[in-house]
Amino acid sequence: FTRVWEGTRVSLGIAIVSAVINMTIGMCYGLISGYFGGWVDNIMMRVIEVMMSIPYLLVVIIVMMVLDNSVPSLLAALCVTSWCNTARAMRGVILQLKSSEYVMAAQSLDAS
Repeated sequence: FTRVWEGTRVSLGIAIVSAVINMTIGMCYGLISGYFGGWVDNIMMRVIEVMMSIPYLLVVIIVMMVLDNSVPSLLAALCVTSWCNTARAMRGVILQLKSSEYVMAAQSLDAS
């Protein structure tokens, strides 16, 4: 029972830290991509498509082979590509908000 709780403590720590890092990177990347649009959006989305075309498990195994077998290297391996889905979702939300009626009304009144 004690071993299960010790493993749970480590696993929950990795999960929470990984989720926070993925959310932060994905939100910032998707926000920048959706806000600026144009060629910036195009380049940033191609980077995400290339990263998502590589199998996730293969990337994790390669990162774990290059780095040592420790918790920080596991966090780095988990955070390398898992932020891509969050970035795509955030970009979609920003593009949807940019095309809202209240944004067009504010732009027609010369608001920033």
